[in-house]
Amino acid sequence: MNKNGIFCAAVLLAFAGIQIALLEAENSAAAEIQSAAGTAFETERLNLARTAVENSMDALISETMRGQLLLNSDSGKIKKAVNEKIAAFLQSSQAAYAPEIKIEFKTAAGAPSEEFLNQNSAIIVEAVGAKTIMCEYSFTGGVLKNNRLWAEISGAKTKTQFMLPIGYSIAATAVK
Repeated sequence: MNKNGIFCAAVLLAFAGIQIALLEAENSAAAEIQSAAGTAFETERLNLARTAVENSMDALISETMRGQLLLNSDSGKIKKAVNEKIAAFLQSSQAAYAPEIKIEFKTAAGAPSEEFLNQNSAIIVEAVGAKTIMCEYSFTGGVLKNNRLWAEISGAKTKTQFMLPIGYSIAATAVK
């Protein structure tokens, strides 16, 4: 073989090596993009679940108060009914999204209970007119305002949180 043939073969092998390296880099970049897209999709699903929990809780509280106001205007009975519904909702929400999304409601003392909700919430009932009654539910966080209720919402790769803020309140009115 002559020198030109050896040189051409070496150049050809070098270009083939470069081409293989570029293909590997392209495949690696495509895999990373696919992984990032999957993570972004999962994050959006978790945010949707968090929003659904927030909206469902708001609707549950206001509908329960409205229904209770039509039956009686005793704030103690209304608070008990609302907190019973919230406690049941927290339990059912954890199972509703399984197994793809895990929703775990928490307090500093562990899992939230109806007792926890009763100790950390307040209800005000007030007559607004001759036949109109207004009710407001507030999550107070207790006397020291340090008792929090939150949920960890997690998927396979990402996590987000839902938090019922201290000072959260929602009102409902009923006409008798």
